[in-house]
Amino acid sequence: MHYTVVFSDVGQCGFIIISELHQFGLAKMGGSQKSLRGFIESFGYFTFGLTNAGALPRFFPAATLIQHPFIINLLFSTPAWVGEYWPTAVFDQRDPS
Repeated sequence: MHYTVVFSDVGQCGFIIISELHQFGLAKMGGSQKSLRGFIESFGYFTFGLTNAGALPRFFPAATLIQHPFIINLLFSTPAWVGEYWPTAVFDQRDPS
């Protein structure tokens, strides 16, 4: 799959990129979750999952496959920028997710 480069590094383009993760659509165009994430991560971004509730985005390490029943929104950013916009996190050790 071919992706268009519009920036050269994370500092040049700003704080965030938000993208849908639509595995069926990516596959139809010859791409994959791995190719999309790898391309954007190669510019210094990290992958985070966004929730409908607006909670602190969940970090996904580069080697972790994201399994999801629906199309989801991904945030590509850095931990520092995410921390700037979500300065407080709620954590419940009983939450299995």
